[in-house]
Amino acid sequence: MARRLAKGLMTSPPEPMARFLDRDLVTGGMDHIALVYPVHHWGPPDLVLRFAKKLKADLGTYVFAVATYGGHSGRAFQDLSKALEKNAHGLTAGFHVKTVQNYVPVFPMPGEGVQRDLREGADAKVDLIIATVKGRGSGEKEHWRWRPGVRAYYLSSKKKLHSKDGLFSFSDGCDGCGTCARVCPVGNIELLEDRPSWMHRCEQCFACLHWCPRVAIEWGGSTVNMGRYHHPEVILQNMVEQAGRTSSNASSE
Repeated sequence: MARRLAKGLMTSPPEPMARFLDRDLVTGGMDHIALVYPVHHWGPPDLVLRFAKKLKADLGTYVFAVATYGGHSGRAFQDLSKALEKNAHGLTAGFHVKTVQNYVPVFPMPGEGVQRDLREGADAKVDLIIATVKGRGSGEKEHWRWRPGVRAYYLSSKKKLHSKDGLFSFSDGCDGCGTCARVCPVGNIELLEDRPSWMHRCEQCFACLHWCPRVAIEWGGSTVNMGRYHHPEVILQNMVEQAGRTSSNASSE
């Protein structure tokens, strides 16, 4: 999706946010800056918020966000806009794009026909976003409102988010290939004696689970037989690069 945006806006190829968490960001003179990310836990992943707080943009730069979601878009832009206020003058526009739901601890993967329809719908939405950005449009409104009790649940569960990786496990099918560690965007997985160990910095993107070539990773007992997914145009090398790591040892499978 980020590549489609970049091509449509005739700009430079997208860069992974994870690569810049420990580097200075140079964005002076840019006409627009796009932040493309999935909604996790009703909002932007912590990695995205950390990146946004570092991002510096000139006054007048068109800073926009594209948030992909499978179930509910939640607070896709509210927390991000606050994170951008200090150094990037806030968020100019935000856009929601519905994509394939792949939160398999709760939802089984839909059939291939449904997946295809969702991808085609997402592509069409991205084309509309490109046209809006070229015209420096205002984007979409966000209408999220906390329901009774939901805010307390959200804040409580978010505090426990990183430690919930204790639910991950691997089966005898694990061969120690290390794919899970290479695709993790926050470096949360280490190989100990050629087996994955989760280090409690998890953001629940589930890349490790979806990209395991042996389908050997589960999250509790809830992901068994729930399916796995990655976009057919995304290869392992893309995921490794997105995580800010070298792709020299990544295959294209």
